[in-house]
Amino acid sequence: MRTPLAALPLVLSACVTTSASGPGVMDPTAFASATAASARKMEIDADGTGHFTKVSVEHVDAALAPAALQAMVQSTWPGATLQKYEREVYADVGMVHEVEVKTADARECELSMTDAGALYYTECKVAQAEMAPGVAATMSSTLPGGTLVEAEVRKGPKFDECRIEATAAGRTYYLRIGSDGKLISKAAVLQAEVNVPVP
Repeated sequence: MRTPLAALPLVLSACVTTSASGPGVMDPTAFASATAASARKMEIDADGTGHFTKVSVEHVDAALAPAALQAMVQSTWPGATLQKYEREVYADVGMVHEVEVKTADARECELSMTDAGALYYTECKVAQAEMAPGVAATMSSTLPGGTLVEAEVRKGPKFDECRIEATAAGRTYYLRIGSDGKLISKAAVLQAEVNVPVP
């Protein structure tokens, strides 16, 4: 009898290759999160060598967010409502908890907190007209003729940048552009599928 599987849409933000020892192993915490009934989406980032730098699992049940994270949301945006919860594992930071929220003034934002309870970043969607001129210019020169899908401004102790999803020449791209207009990284977004065993 086959083990039941849950199929999650998977977004690869860079090329993932098979290593000499096999295709790779998911972080145990991320794997446990992926098998939860509320898990709906997984995202994996890889660096230029094919090594995973981030694995995240999105949950539809925002109530799963730690109480400290929920409190941080309210102190940052009083009256905000939680929409989704995400567990992220970074190669350099470890576990990070993120929630998507709608603020009292109807902005779509995210707040991320480390496992130790420190703010990692805040991120809010912006319209193309709200992007800094240098950011918009870099997007145009990096993806000539590209169409903006979504732009978010990320702020935090380690961040001051705009993260952009855009399409160009039939592909979807993910750009990180500093507030000074300098390109930080460019990645292709690939649609895939990951199957995880469930009870």
